[in-house]
Amino acid sequence: KRKLAEYEHPPKGIEELWERVQVEWERISASECQKLIESMPRRVEAVIKAKGGYTKY
Repeated sequence: KRKLAEYEHPPKGIEELWERVQVEWERISASECQKLIESMPRRVEAVIKAKGGYTKY
């Protein structure tokens, strides 16, 4: 989501958006995935505490 927001111009359509999503997906490293996996308990706890509302994640 953050990486897609860094593009200078918004996508011209769904095709271009999908292409950008695929590019950014391929750029995610194994270490980034591991960090996200390790952060899931904290993220879930935050959602529970917020009763499904806004969290910093």
